[in-house]
Amino acid sequence: MNRPTACLIAALLTTAAQAGIDIPKSVYKADQVEAACAEAVKENKALAFVLTDPGTSCGLCIGATDMAFEKLKAHSVVVFLNSEVADRWEHIIPDC
Repeated sequence: MNRPTACLIAALLTTAAQAGIDIPKSVYKADQVEAACAEAVKENKALAFVLTDPGTSCGLCIGATDMAFEKLKAHSVVVFLNSEVADRWEHIIPDC
């Protein structure tokens, strides 16, 4: 195996070992949905929900979630929902 391939494999393994989604400061969590709603009204933006497992080690899932956060923030206020929480839908329907 040549050296560049070995480095690439090591980088991928390191990335996979670092499980978890990094939630940006601009993204609200489910228990902050009222504040997210207020910002959406103030900024005249849509309210967008991203549902995923924050502890995933799937590189594709992490990448897709990061891309969703980045793309959605331009036109909406983003709220993160933890797919591992049983009652995640109970408090996400804000009155806004």
